Amino acid sequence: MMYEAEEQGIHTIRIRGFDSKTVIDAFGLPEYMIPVMMLGLGYPKPQAKAHQAHFDREPIDSFVTEL
Repeated sequence: MMYEAEEQGIHTIRIRGFDSKTVIDAFGLPEYMIPVMMLGLGYPKPQAKAHQAHFDREPIDSFVTEL
């Protein structure tokens, strides 16, 4: 869904770490459905840019050790 949304010009973000019980109650889900992820969708503003942190990378030798 995320790839197709992006193809349509809709940006996405996956949402984890929420209280499943609250979501179940808010949407009236049956007990056998346990949400584990939600998907936020939206159209970006024309001037929107990705934060620089998306492009900053640690050098691979700072976290990989060859044995």
